[in-house]
Amino acid sequence: MEKDLLAMLPLALQSLRTATEAAPFGEKDLPVALSERWHSQTEEYRLTVYPVEDLNDNDALRRFVRAVQQVAPQAIGAPVVSLEAGEAVVQAFIQAFSLALIGVVVILWVLLRSIKHTLLVLLPLLLSSLFTAAFTILVDVPFNFANIIALPLLLGLGIDSSLHMVYRSLNNQLVSEILIHTSTARAIFYSALTALVDFASLIFSSHQGTASMGIMLTVGLAFTLICTLIILPALLRTPSKGAIRHSKEGLDRCC
Repeated sequence: MEKDLLAMLPLALQSLRTATEAAPFGEKDLPVALSERWHSQTEEYRLTVYPVEDLNDNDALRRFVRAVQQVAPQAIGAPVVSLEAGEAVVQAFIQAFSLALIGVVVILWVLLRSIKHTLLVLLPLLLSSLFTAAFTILVDVPFNFANIIALPLLLGLGIDSSLHMVYRSLNNQLVSEILIHTSTARAIFYSALTALVDFASLIFSSHQGTASMGIMLTVGLAFTLICTLIILPALLRTPSKGAIRHSKEGLDRCC
């Protein structure tokens, strides 16, 4: 018991004794390795600047780094690296996401051969993006380097579901009431439901970034499913001009 409780006591007493024996010292009394790190042979000193604000806030981090760079453009340190790396990641993500979206639009147009149906496939994705962005503001879950990964996943899942619905309506010429009860709609629902359960498990992670990514994926996929199964069939139900013309011609022949 004495060994368990008092094993570190001699070391603690020695540290306390050393601390009480501290005496004034000058720069020449510092170790050479420490002195050369902060004072160069050309009589230049290395300075450390500490922020007043909490750098966990991205806006505070940006203000601090920009203020320091106005005085010393070559300043370096963890805040500078964090800010510049974050901005590089954001720019790369915007570029990659834009190229992916353009590629998706081109492929959809090639497959469907119709600007109207291409827009119909993209519309649920646009609406779910707006709903997800509004939800993140309401629950105060801003975008970060962890949950921003969810956006390409939502793009792929949203395009996949709405494309299946549009293809089913084109092949069978179905109206929305029938389309909702088809096997395609059921397959989309159950597939999205299993993905929702998988993504929702990330919400309970102790890591805040992983948890926020789980929230983003779950909410985004839920809104995508709602827009695909409710809003999109209502738009597909709207008769085209060709269908109206054929209906009128049929009525005229009957009359």
